[in-house]
Parts: sequence; structure tokens; C-alpha cells
Amino acid sequence: MATLILQVPDESLVSKVRQACANPKEYDVTKTAGFRNAMEDVKHGRVTTYNTLKDFYKEMGL
Repeated sequence: MATLILQVPDESLVSKVRQACANPKEYDVTKTAGFRNAMEDVKHGRVTTYNTLKDFYKEMGL
């Protein structure tokens, strides 16, 4: 087992750090509302593509 040593300057944060280390949760972006909304935009053709960053800048007037 690996050992990790942290120096936490604020004693009140120690319990929060301990809790965060004890309960790591996987984050699945595909289950977020933002992802679902983005996929709906793709499905309905509400996307814009550019061949180059220069083309994007040109479109934005930069």
C-alpha cells in the first residue's frame, strides 16, 4: 500500500480531506444534463464546425 502525506494548513479542513480520500466517486460525464443537452444539439444539427482555428476567428470577427 502506498502512503500519502499531506500538510493541511487549516485544521478545520482535515476532516473534509479525510472524507474526500475515503469516498472516491467516479464521475461519468455522460450522465450529466449538459452532456445530454449537447447530444441533443448534435442530433438536431445545432452545431457549427470549422476546418481551422483561423476560420473560427474569421467567423467571430477576430
